[in-house]
Amino acid sequence: MSIHKLITSFNKYLPLDDPEKEDLKERAIERKIRRRQLILSEDEVCRQIVSSTAEERYLAFLRQYPALSQRLPNTQIASYLGITPEFLSKIRKDLSQRS
Repeated sequence: MSIHKLITSFNKYLPLDDPEKEDLKERAIERKIRRRQLILSEDEVCRQIVSSTAEERYLAFLRQYPALSQRLPNTQIASYLGITPEFLSKIRKDLSQRS
C-alpha cells in the first residue's frame, strides 16, 4: 500500500478542522510509516547476518545496491555487512579469482 493511500484512508477516520492540521497529521503518519519501514529493514539485515555467510551477504549487497558498491568506501560496506574491511577485501579478492 502506498503512503498516499494509507494517509487517505487514515484521513477518513480522523476529524480535521483545517488544512494545516491535516498537513501535520499526514506528516506524522508518514514519519511513523518510515520508522516502521526502517525497523523492518534493520531486522532483515540482522537476519541476514545470522543466517548467511559474509560472501552471501556481499553478493546480495551487490545485487541490491549495484551503484553503491563503487561509490562507498570499503569501511562503510563492511560495516553494513557486519564484517571487517580486511575481510571484505579478502572476499573481493576470492570472488575476482573465481571469475
